[in-house]
Amino acid sequence: MSEIDSKLCAVCGKRQATHHITTVVSGIKQFRDICRECFVASGTQTDKESEALAKTAYCAYCGCQPCNSVMDHLALAMGIQQVKFMCMTCWLEYLQHTQQELARVPQGLTQQEQQIAIQAVRDETDMHMRRWVSRRKEG
Repeated sequence: MSEIDSKLCAVCGKRQATHHITTVVSGIKQFRDICRECFVASGTQTDKESEALAKTAYCAYCGCQPCNSVMDHLALAMGIQQVKFMCMTCWLEYLQHTQQELARVPQGLTQQEQQIAIQAVRDETDMHMRRWVSRRKEG
């Protein structure tokens, strides 16, 4: 048995770790080895679970059939693993608006200031998408 296979779960410390998770927060890699039970409890889905969820999912903004599911990169920058489903039209608008908002964030911020700025971009982008979808439905 390799060293990675013999590790105990970093969450419960009781069972063998079967899931090896790598996250990057503010450029710093963090590794966690957790058991299946703690993995499921964390709300993180396996590829099969994500695939099953995608079959019944709707676009987070307009409610249409999604074309993809993506890790919310703004949430991930804050250490939150969150998947969003979006149709292609909403996805393109989301990306364009997010890029515009991120371009306005000043350089040289502290880590805490960056987190605050990213949260503001997330909130603004979400409001923008709701207004944008509403205008599309009206017109």
